[in-house]
Amino acid sequence: MKALFTLLFTLSFLGSNSQTLTPVATKLFRGSKTKLTVAEKNSIAQKSNLKLSKSNRWSSSDITISSASASTIDVNGDGIDEIMIGMSGTDYFGMTGEGFSLFMKDTKGAFKPLFEFQIGIPSLMDTKTNGFFDILIGGPGFEFPVYAWNGKEYFLNRTVKDDGTLISKNPEFKSTNTTADSPKPTPAKIDNVTLTPKAADFFKDIKSKLTNTQKNQVVEISGIGFLIGKKNMVPSPLPVDLNGDGIEELVIVTKTTFLGIKSYSYKLFATDASGEMKAAPGDLGSGLKAASATKGHYPDLVTGLPNLEHQVWRWNGVTYKMTQRIPANQQISNQLNPIESLSESYLKTF
Repeated sequence: MKALFTLLFTLSFLGSNSQTLTPVATKLFRGSKTKLTVAEKNSIAQKSNLKLSKSNRWSSSDITISSASASTIDVNGDGIDEIMIGMSGTDYFGMTGEGFSLFMKDTKGAFKPLFEFQIGIPSLMDTKTNGFFDILIGGPGFEFPVYAWNGKEYFLNRTVKDDGTLISKNPEFKSTNTTADSPKPTPAKIDNVTLTPKAADFFKDIKSKLTNTQKNQVVEISGIGFLIGKKNMVPSPLPVDLNGDGIEELVIVTKTTFLGIKSYSYKLFATDASGEMKAAPGDLGSGLKAASATKGHYPDLVTGLPNLEHQVWRWNGVTYKMTQRIPANQQISNQLNPIESLSESYLKTF
């Protein structure tokens, strides 16, 4: 009897400590590639203040959230994942329609929020403060806040224009230079990854500075893998350096043939601060051209076919957004800086 009691107690103890993902954590981390433990995912899900309704819809308090998902990010280059929760919905995030929360481990190994339900679209900048990448928060308009690490937390550091030009600095920003909270970035890892068969086929005979890891990421997140080998929709990579910083961006040019008529669409991919390839939302349309670039700044892009309306796309610190339509009867050269074609000579190869 004593042995039976001991066995039941042991099974009960093991059962109470075996962990499974909560419903919120399960939905939040679905599709996310992270090394977090089940307990860490559940902790972040709890601290996120996100809830699921009986119909499996997101909410928080009385706020309706259209979507929410977790992804990894490395804001200080120490190789340890921080967790970004991207959210959308106009109920709370207004005209921007998007927001985020950011969680980082403290010195005790527990995740703490650095941003909570912040309105806007975050982007890691190339600049650092106290070992942490500055974060620009984008959205509608032409002026954006930049938050910097002061040694303990992210604090408003400055405001910039959509082209990155400084508007003003925040006089209240004071650096504490806490080295314990500002680890130095780890050296870049050597890329020993092998190209997947689809990536090898896609980048065949293309001169590109992208690593094999980045090439694999482009094929995976672009969804063009299923198009490779098809005749009516032909995607091809076009390496470019849009902002003249020496870091390669990639434009995927997709030629579509329907009833004998050819058309082209463009998808832009750029490297974020952690070295991962990210896609700019949406397609840039047809007839892609770029205004001459200033080093470190993304140029305006123009899309459109001859004798038709053209669209002007401008970099807002996070991605390209359409800011202007040019009627068919107006000259593009009167609207922008001198234009140099990104695609004319390239498209002759088809």
